[in-house]
Amino acid sequence: MKRSIILTGLMILLGTSFIGAQSKYNAKKADFTILGTSNLHDWEMNCSQATIKGDFLVESGALTGVENVVVEIPVKSLKSEKGSIMDGKTYDALKAKEHGKIYFTLSNVNSITKSGAGYNVKASGNLKIAGYSRSVTMTVFVKVLSNGDLEITGSKDLKMTDYKVDPPTAMFGALTTGDDVTVKFNAALTSNQLNK
Repeated sequence: MKRSIILTGLMILLGTSFIGAQSKYNAKKADFTILGTSNLHDWEMNCSQATIKGDFLVESGALTGVENVVVEIPVKSLKSEKGSIMDGKTYDALKAKEHGKIYFTLSNVNSITKSGAGYNVKASGNLKIAGYSRSVTMTVFVKVLSNGDLEITGSKDLKMTDYKVDPPTAMFGALTTGDDVTVKFNAALTSNQLNK
C-alpha cells in the first residue's frame, strides 16, 4: 500500500514536471526593420535572416517564464530601399568586417503580464552592436498560438552613438543620417520538442 502511494506520488510529480517543463524554441521566421531619418528623407533597412532561440515555459496555454533568449542579426543581411551604396555605408558604420553580427542576450525578465490575447514581457539584456555592448530594457508582446507556437512583436528606440557608431553619410556628405533609430521586429517561434 505504501509503495503504491509512493509510486503514485512520483507519477504525479513527474507528470507535473513534464507539463511545466521549459521548451526550447527557435524562430522559423524573424523580420527586423530599422527606421531612421536623414536631412533629405526618412529611410529603413530590413532583415529576414535573424536567428532567435530561447527557453519558454508555457503551462496550460499560458506563458509563465522566459529564459536564455539569444538573438543574432547578420549585419550584411540588412538591406535598405536606397540600394547598395547606402548598404555599404551602413556596413562600414557598423564595422561589419570586424563584427559581423548584432547580438541581443537576455539577462532578466522583470515581469510577464496578461494583455488581451497575449502577454507583455518586460525584459532586460545586453545588446551588442559594432562590438560595443550596452544594457537595454524593452517590452515585447508574446502570443501563444493554439499549436504551441509563439508570435513575438516589439520595438526599441536606440541611438547609434550609444554604440560608438557614427551615423552613415552619403553623396560626399550631402546626405547625413540622424542619430536616432527605431528597431521593430516580428517573429514566429516554434518548439523543437520531439513530442510536439
